[in-house]
Amino acid sequence: MSPFDTTLPDAAVLEKPYRVAFCRPEEAEAVALAVEAGAAAEALSPEERDAAGRLKTPKRLRDWVAARLAAKRLLGWRLQQTGLYLAPRDISILNREDGMPY
Repeated sequence: MSPFDTTLPDAAVLEKPYRVAFCRPEEAEAVALAVEAGAAAEALSPEERDAAGRLKTPKRLRDWVAARLAAKRLLGWRLQQTGLYLAPRDISILNREDGMPY
């Protein structure tokens, strides 16, 4: 397998927004409820739990969680192709000062 091969579906066939295709709403809801209850959500790193705790509105929290879970799933699939297997909580997707995720 070359580094350019992928097991992900072709983006052209996915419905938008893409995060819905890679993160079902009930997944984001479960993580958001854990964050709201002050519990350690297994899918988030400690830094992400801190960032999620600062979000004020439930809708913004759920959108943020869904985007994080989708990005972690995509990155996890890509890393698995190289033989590296990480749990979602071991992948941190943070934001730069200008708000762009990295």
